[in-house]
Amino acid sequence: MLRLYLCEGDSADNTLAELQAWAVEDERITIVKHDTGIAHHAHSTRPERMQALSRNGNVGWDKIAADNWGDMAWMIESDLLIHPTLLRRMIERRPAVADIFAPMIWIAVNGGIRFYDLWAYRKNGEMFRPTPPAWYVARYGDDPFEVDSVGSVVLFKMDLIRAGLRLSEETCVLGMCNRAREEMNARVFVDPALNVLHPTIEGIA
Repeated sequence: MLRLYLCEGDSADNTLAELQAWAVEDERITIVKHDTGIAHHAHSTRPERMQALSRNGNVGWDKIAADNWGDMAWMIESDLLIHPTLLRRMIERRPAVADIFAPMIWIAVNGGIRFYDLWAYRKNGEMFRPTPPAWYVARYGDDPFEVDSVGSVVLFKMDLIRAGLRLSEETCVLGMCNRAREEMNARVFVDPALNVLHPTIEGIA
């Protein structure tokens, strides 16, 4: 069974109204509204953007923890293209030892693709490379492999959220993963067989 918690903050368009209309049609949906008042900074690691993302997201995590329901929590950033079967495939492929699990994230650039979430995905302290999938498969194989941190689309064990794990105001999901590993002995994995696409954005691709 699935419940949806949609956290909306600081939108200047009709996003909230559309989400509320959707919630009327589907009782599984809970809308969490939280305006940070922080100016929008797209695709940057500026402190203001980290604070906005984490403060908004943590309101959603607090709501999920308070409801105390479910075994896993799935975090998705709203600007990604998610295949309808992704959650089922993530549950099926998640290693039993994985407390935190993520797919790969890609974006189209100049007729090809590159890895999108370079800043958040890290292994042995190093950021992921932008190189297309062949490099990752050659280096790590087709099976899920352990990493330091992931981002953008993440499946968490609810025990971590109940224990107080939240997004870091300084480094958002990166800090969340690091804290989970260092303080909660959690293990983080990524699966090269699972892929998510970020829409090509004008001015970037």
